[in-house]
Amino acid sequence: MNSYVGEKELELCGEVLLLRPSFEALVEIESKSRPLTQIVGAFAKGDFKISDVTAIIYCTAKASNKNPLLSFNEVGEMILADGLMKIAPIAFDVISNVLSGDEDRKKKIASILTEKKK
Repeated sequence: MNSYVGEKELELCGEVLLLRPSFEALVEIESKSRPLTQIVGAFAKGDFKISDVTAIIYCTAKASNKNPLLSFNEVGEMILADGLMKIAPIAFDVISNVLSGDEDRKKKIASILTEKKK
């Protein structure tokens, strides 16, 4: 797990998934659910949908390339089996960290850009 890029581990039905909130994953979350700001707002009000939680877990797990190939529906079923209210706070944590910014990620990007200029 690389917390430097916002990765988190989640145990879902006995399977440990690595969640990576990459740019590609965030765009896919929005395409499967709704804009990230709306998702966070819904979580804050306790008005989130299972599709929000499933999109976050599915897309960030898929982005890490270290997880078993699971379908969106399989991830949704796993969330239901483990309990939506158990998994939802982890999904919220993954998304809210991205929206609030990440100093470590900024430093990593600055370093990459500096290397490209050389």
